[in-house]
Amino acid sequence: MAVSVVGWLVPRRAAWSGAALLGVVVALWLALAAGGGSAPAAAGGWGSLPVGARLAVSRGLGGVVGGFGVVRVPGVGLVARGGGVRSVFGVGGVEVGGGLRLGLFGVGRGGVVRGVGGVAPVVVGRSRVRYVRGGLVEWYANGPLGLEQGFVLGRRPAGSGVLMLGVGVVGGGARGRVVGGGSGLVVSGRGGLLRYGDLSVVDAVGRRVPVRVVLVGSRVWLRVDDVGVRYPLRVDPLVQQAELTASDGDSDDEFGDSVAVSGDTIVVGAPLHHDDDGAVYVFTRPASGWQNATETAVLSLPSTSAIQAKLGSSVAISGDTIVAGAAWYNDTTGAAVVYTMPPAGWENASEPAAILSASDAAEGDQLGYSVSVSGNEIVAGAPAYTANTGPGKVYEFTMPPSGWQTATQTAELTATDGAVGDNIGQAVAISGATIVAGAPAMPFGATPGKAYVFTEPVSGWRDATQTAELTSSDGAAGEAFGTSVAVAGTTIVSGAPYYLNPSGDYGKLYVFTMPMRPPR
Repeated sequence: MAVSVVGWLVPRRAAWSGAALLGVVVALWLALAAGGGSAPAAAGGWGSLPVGARLAVSRGLGGVVGGFGVVRVPGVGLVARGGGVRSVFGVGGVEVGGGLRLGLFGVGRGGVVRGVGGVAPVVVGRSRVRYVRGGLVEWYANGPLGLEQGFVLGRRPAGSGVLMLGVGVVGGGARGRVVGGGSGLVVSGRGGLLRYGDLSVVDAVGRRVPVRVVLVGSRVWLRVDDVGVRYPLRVDPLVQQAELTASDGDSDDEFGDSVAVSGDTIVVGAPLHHDDDGAVYVFTRPASGWQNATETAVLSLPSTSAIQAKLGSSVAISGDTIVAGAAWYNDTTGAAVVYTMPPAGWENASEPAAILSASDAAEGDQLGYSVSVSGNEIVAGAPAYTANTGPGKVYEFTMPPSGWQTATQTAELTATDGAVGDNIGQAVAISGATIVAGAPAMPFGATPGKAYVFTEPVSGWRDATQTAELTSSDGAAGEAFGTSVAVAGTTIVSGAPYYLNPSGDYGKLYVFTMPMRPPR
């Protein structure tokens, strides 16, 4: 799958204009898991998104966020950095640390397989590599979730039977085993543990196509049931280096309900841990790599205030600051809980540095249902503000010169056209001077939903209404546009998980870019 974004670079303080915003058509259909009974949870982080959405967002962030990319290293070749998986690209394939070599070596049906020759890699943009063999394109994208391998088959390969793609080889003394009934492959060796999975295959009209991993000897195959599909066909697996778990986890904790990453630190929320008190787990990358990572710290609230607070309802991290939403804190009033890393590291963290709340808080507001942090600024959403009688609200907190301390908001951000049940703040994001708040009008509202953009004045944040409103050009009532939002620089992404596409699957992703003001 491919996401095409058209935009322009603009100064940091350039204003968003509702009339001037450019909505970019995204060629991406998001599908629910087999069974299709429900859409992803709003505050679920990476894990709650459909496979296609996780891959698309990781791929997009890898192209615009520092720390990811493909560089040429003298004496080595093309090397992908970031995402936890170091990969070296050569003619016809890529060596992945851990005993896995990826690269298309054969295409066929049934027992008839045609070998494909090696071709030189071509770097595309910041973090992509492409191998082109006529109508068959093999590509790789590096992002926060790992190294994504993808194929675009322009036309249906000849023959009969199930389509087979030879995509890699397990070697170097490593051992591979298929897991999840063919949903993935785990490779273990001296380089640690690698997981090859998160399979996503769609055809030309966005229909999901059945696929599973098959290991024959040391060779890795993708078995694709392409009966009745329309070409071109897009195949997207992902390589991950580690699986992180909690040492004291329980099956009902909802570990991974929210996640965030900054540099070599990963934060994971488990809001139902210890009878719904909640907890936040911190993982820091060891020198030997993520495959050997265990939790560095477990962050919690003091026992007197943790009672069913659901700490970890949302999480965010920026540098040495972690923010965790506790949407049920103080009888569902909610709060954003701030932790700062001690000089000796996160393993010495215990009490929160601050508990942020709203000056006009009321029971049922659920402040902290969503949180985001950028430098010295924290944003928290209260989508149920005034319970069932209001549209929701977003609160901005600016760190005092002396550091984070328990306080109320610096600014309240609201919508001029907010209506009861809009759920403004169900998702929030901040990047520099821009805050985005989703208002999906849940559940199954009478409108498609919106995302509101707020821009920081030169004098600093203060109570304000939106600078711009983002909507979907093809939206329908109940699609929940704004359930998830993200912003990086001048690009905003918003998800609509209940959008019903023509193939019968749910979900769509919209990308907006801020246009440059014309010169005077």
